[in-house]
Amino acid sequence: LQQRSVTQSQSRSAGMGTRTLSAMFLEACEEGRVDDVRDLIARGVNIRARNTRGRTCLHIAAATGNPKLLSVLLQVSDSDLVNATTEHGQWSALHLAAASGHGALVRMILSRKMERLVQRAAPPQPERLLGVSLWRGVVGSVRIHPSTGMVEFWGHFSTMRSDRCCKRGEKGYYEIEIVSKDSVPQWGFAAEGLEGLLGRTLAGVGDDASSWGVDGVRKLTWHT
Repeated sequence: LQQRSVTQSQSRSAGMGTRTLSAMFLEACEEGRVDDVRDLIARGVNIRARNTRGRTCLHIAAATGNPKLLSVLLQVSDSDLVNATTEHGQWSALHLAAASGHGALVRMILSRKMERLVQRAAPPQPERLLGVSLWRGVVGSVRIHPSTGMVEFWGHFSTMRSDRCCKRGEKGYYEIEIVSKDSVPQWGFAAEGLEGLLGRTLAGVGDDASSWGVDGVRKLTWHT
């Protein structure tokens, strides 16, 4: 029995020797073996490799909900890898984390995307760094804090627009945290037909045929 065990072990080792580093790397990601992942990265593995399902290491970490693995991978991933989509379904790591209900991983990916965006910005423009800008309302009634990512409103009804968009038929994810409020905050989605209106206005998302609004305080949804 002892001799048989040694023979099987030797056979497994020989089998590992014939495999590529990429295959070993993706398997380690799928099984959550973070130390092995670190070792393979140090050995120069191709971190852009994909498995038979067309998924990268980040897709695997996001779908399986492994924050320790994702943290290690994000440290060595550039924007192209972070934004890479699956070969089937065109899902990014962010989409997979959101669809799987892994909120902590969603925040990790968004934080990394923001870091990359800030690094590329020259000169820094707060509204562009955060990917938001005033779309409807009085200029000067909104203050953007680039260090915290907060947007502060006062004095007038204003609508902010994200510069990010989702192509027709594709999936998107957007997260908003309301830190404090003194009235009724609202949010929504808009199509290309939503016109910008600078100046005093009470028209927000949901007030025309090109947008849909949600009021979480009064628990209302509307679409003209």
